[in-house]
Amino acid sequence: MLRLVAAALTLAAASPERSRPHTHLFVELSCGPRDPSVDCAALVSVNAHIGVAGWATGESFCGWPGVLCDDDGRVIALSLREMDLKSNAKEKMKEPSKGKSDSHIQRGKRLRKEVPRQHVKRDEVAEKEEEPFVEPSLRQCRKRPVFPHRALAKLERLEVLSLIGLNMTGTVPPSLNALSSLRELHLADNSLSGSLPELDDLTQLQALHLDGNGFSGTLGGLLRSLAKSPLRRLGLSRNMLTGHLPGGALEKLKSLESFRLGGNQLDGPFPAVSLAKLPNLTNVSVWGNTFEGDASLFLEKASSTLKTFDATDNNLRGDLREMPRRNLENLRLGGNALEGSLPKPANLRDVASLQLWSEMPDRTTTEECDLEPTCGGASAANLALSRALDD
Repeated sequence: MLRLVAAALTLAAASPERSRPHTHLFVELSCGPRDPSVDCAALVSVNAHIGVAGWATGESFCGWPGVLCDDDGRVIALSLREMDLKSNAKEKMKEPSKGKSDSHIQRGKRLRKEVPRQHVKRDEVAEKEEEPFVEPSLRQCRKRPVFPHRALAKLERLEVLSLIGLNMTGTVPPSLNALSSLRELHLADNSLSGSLPELDDLTQLQALHLDGNGFSGTLGGLLRSLAKSPLRRLGLSRNMLTGHLPGGALEKLKSLESFRLGGNQLDGPFPAVSLAKLPNLTNVSVWGNTFEGDASLFLEKASSTLKTFDATDNNLRGDLREMPRRNLENLRLGGNALEGSLPKPANLRDVASLQLWSEMPDRTTTEECDLEPTCGGASAANLALSRALDD
């Protein structure tokens, strides 16, 4: 009996543990026996480039973290964050296990919660969940993953691709045009570089977020390529983009709701008239560039749907005294060259955040009481109006 037990233990020790997730980088990975071969090969290649914790050998990839499949077992969504990488596996293993008994529907619900629905209304870095502190020197020593564009282009049914904050390097080439069903592309907060891609064949695209990378060059090619898509959200902030903002290409994005372009090196005339032609626009954020033009013209002609206009730190001018009342919630024009008087208090009743300080020597003037809630002015909870305007 003892000999049988010893033999069984020896065989168990010798047999490979095929279902245990790997916790080291760039291991050889295989999928389940019934998985579609094209998608399997693509995900194996993705893992080889970036290394994903919890992707297990011999298990169906539809159960892997961050993967969502349709009824045919084809990948339709891929959503990974920094803590999903194997370089962070130790931190990941500290989290409570969710078990392996979840159905595909339950996993799909979790993934849909992970996929970003819409970024914040103004162009700021969204609040992130608290993550374990990592020494900067250790973070730099980690092998930086490379954007696996060739592998991703083979996921022909992909509708949502979200690879945010993975510190990926590389470029975004035209090969992504193969993903003709793609509706959302989120590659924010990485280390991608090169020119912006032209995405003519992504005619279903509704959201494109490339914020927080190192893209350079001009905007015209990308904007013109998106003319056929029902694009609603476009985020290109915190890059190194240069040149003018082409109003002719911009006004063709008729479905656009959120346009975030802050923190670049763009210059030239601010296309107020072109932006005003977009009927669904709610958020325009162009802070930290050197646009020139009349800010009051945009506020006068913009769609009634506009909620946020953030053009802080540009070279805009304008007298806001006759600004019409609208449903603005956030108005930030500080660090420009505003002239004349401040907006009428009655036209700012709905504003929750107001910033209008000016760099002009002849600053705008107002009575001290004009913008206080007790005087019937702005109900600003975060009033950032410089008191120097009262001097």
